[in-house]
Amino acid sequence: MRFKYIYIHTMKKGFLLLLFFVTTTFLLFAKKKGIQHKTQLSGIYTLLEQMNNSHLMFVSFSKTKITIDEHKYSINCYVGCNSIAGQFKTKGNTIAPLHLSVTEMICPELTDDLEEKFISNLNLINRFTFSAGQLYLYNKDQLLIVLKKKS
Repeated sequence: MRFKYIYIHTMKKGFLLLLFFVTTTFLLFAKKKGIQHKTQLSGIYTLLEQMNNSHLMFVSFSKTKITIDEHKYSINCYVGCNSIAGQFKTKGNTIAPLHLSVTEMICPELTDDLEEKFISNLNLINRFTFSAGQLYLYNKDQLLIVLKKKS
């Protein structure tokens, strides 16, 4: 009878140890994946495409610079004339509405409304995906902005 008690007690300890190991491994893996995600999103980007009149249009102005720092929850942009800065929060692949501030300089050399459309699109984003060095910004299922990460 004593042997049966020791055997059951040992099995309980073994099961609890296994459960502890599996839980700890899962939590460490989940935390590591979260860190990789954050470092993926942070970086310096150029504007490749954006929504313009219901069509995704290629952006030919190569001097765009969008800096995202997910650790500070900040975004700083230059799309041709004004400085654009803001704060955001992410959870998974969703992004809370951006709180943007924009300088108000007059730039006659910009004949198109590139910057105006960019700000308008940026105010609408609520989720993102990242693939092959490109950041895709969406409003629900509609792709609004495509950014290319600089190496």
